[in-house]
Amino acid sequence: MTQERPTLLFVEDEHAIASLLSHFLNTSGYDVVTCCDGKSAIEQVKEESPDFILADIMLPDMTGPELIAAISAKSKAATAKTLFFSSLLEHDETHGVGTIRVGDRKYPSLSKACPREMLLETLEKL
Repeated sequence: MTQERPTLLFVEDEHAIASLLSHFLNTSGYDVVTCCDGKSAIEQVKEESPDFILADIMLPDMTGPELIAAISAKSKAATAKTLFFSSLLEHDETHGVGTIRVGDRKYPSLSKACPREMLLETLEKL
């Protein structure tokens, strides 16, 4: 009996980052679906509810927090484990994971400069 791989929606507008990290996450055990903007991510979660959402903070059409607020208000994906991932955040070796508030909830956040192992560890802890 094979174990089902968790689905991760990766919302990233920089193609090179999306491609590299999607490959890394896929080889690390996730089925990765990528979207390059908030609108396509909202459409994607209408089709399939992901187990995880990894969202950039700055997208072409909305912010990551606006995206998560929209998903939480309108879809089954509101239960997806969410992590923000952005170059706007500084990587801090001592603290690592920060938080971003969306409405009354806090979500973890990581810098894109963090080690890949830290990204996997943070996803596993969600």
